[in-house]
Amino acid sequence: MLKSKFFVVALAFIFVFSSLSTPGANASSSFFKDANLEQAVMDSLEVDELDENSFADFIELHGSDYGIDSLEGLETYGTNLEFVLLDSNNISDLTPLTNLKQIQHLELSLNNIENIKPLSGLNETFLSLGYNNISDISAFKGWTSGMVDLSGNNITDITPLKDMKEGMVFLFENPLNEKSLELIKQLEKNENLMIIHDGSKFSERLSGKSRFETAVEISMTGWYEADTVVLANGLNFPDALAGGPLAYAMDAPILLTRPETLHAATQEEILRLGARKVVILGGKAAVSEKVENQLKALDIKIDRINGADRYETAKKIADRLGSQHDEVVVVSGKNFPDALSIAPYAAMNELPILLVAPDKVPASTKTVLSKANKTLVIGGHAAIGKSLEQEFPNHTRISGANRYETAANVMEELEMDPMHVFVANGRGFADALTGSVLAGYYGSPLLLVNPEEAPEATMLAVEKYNINSFTILGGEASVPESVVDQLLRD
Repeated sequence: MLKSKFFVVALAFIFVFSSLSTPGANASSSFFKDANLEQAVMDSLEVDELDENSFADFIELHGSDYGIDSLEGLETYGTNLEFVLLDSNNISDLTPLTNLKQIQHLELSLNNIENIKPLSGLNETFLSLGYNNISDISAFKGWTSGMVDLSGNNITDITPLKDMKEGMVFLFENPLNEKSLELIKQLEKNENLMIIHDGSKFSERLSGKSRFETAVEISMTGWYEADTVVLANGLNFPDALAGGPLAYAMDAPILLTRPETLHAATQEEILRLGARKVVILGGKAAVSEKVENQLKALDIKIDRINGADRYETAKKIADRLGSQHDEVVVVSGKNFPDALSIAPYAAMNELPILLVAPDKVPASTKTVLSKANKTLVIGGHAAIGKSLEQEFPNHTRISGANRYETAANVMEELEMDPMHVFVANGRGFADALTGSVLAGYYGSPLLLVNPEEAPEATMLAVEKYNINSFTILGGEASVPESVVDQLLRD
């Protein structure tokens, strides 16, 4: 369980960086030497100016990509900080952080940091220090547990980590010496410690007792909180196929429910997230009015997106993403695998997913296509007939001999980053659907397997790109450990 805990948090800040807007010039810096830091503090507190009373509730600093050079002032006014995002700046001196013992999560990747000794007292903190100029990690001497990302630095010697017993350390892209590689072998004998370096193989599973609980686990991995949740029928796929890009655009997880009543785990997760609005995909046959009333009883606003059929529902979802789209995705509305394979890419690029029949482009789909300049067609001619291609502006088709090869070809032809890959059962839609938004969040492709094996097309992709890092969506009934072992080539 400890490995799982650390891995989940690791993904959240290894693959994801905060993307708040870069500030404009600040007229004065009365509390902080750096005007950009002061602006980040004001933005984090949602105020237009600061005074001595501003900092009592200053527990979160969202300062990613603000052009910050100096942290001076935090030693005085940041003593209550718990969550700090300062990646993608120009920070080199960490001295102002020396005594900020309340910090639980600290993101400092992509800066100009060499000296990390001021962080030596933060061994209970999740530290992201990737892609700096760090070579000396003696600050970690004596640590027995921790969660640290040190990828992309100049570290050769990791002996200060020799006492580590639990947690996770990322060491990708460092020139580790032979002594360090031998030490890693010894440290890996600790059951509760993972040290991830170039060539490491690891997987993590996000699962619950059912598809509903799996969706909750995925949500808990990617979202500390969310104003909006997307809700879909967990027993049938048509209305939910196009939902991934919309959920991504709204920074919302996709949760599942039974048609006739709100699943208890789903309700609990909506409350945990602090959601104020639920967007329901599909009509009342898919998600009943009773579910809607259960949500209203929780003082949650309802926004239902539905059309006369699955095609019109997809069109209405596309409309929520904008009135005109340069590029759109087209998949079969009769089955789900191709839609799931493209969902992470479509989500991260906010491309609407439109549905067609094998031999017909519905009128609702045509209205969106008529305003597009490019079409990405996913699936072979059996799924989307060749005769339909004249309806697709400037189209590119990606397909394979089967659903598994199509998923692999989507990853390759769209040049999706194979460093970390999500894996789901290609015979079911639920886990891949809810996981697609998280995969898009990480910029990761989705590969498909079945309960019997990792099919040849999937394994060829794994071997070709030397994929060693996987998030498995769903329980062992969907993706057995024997299949995971195949992926890891153990």
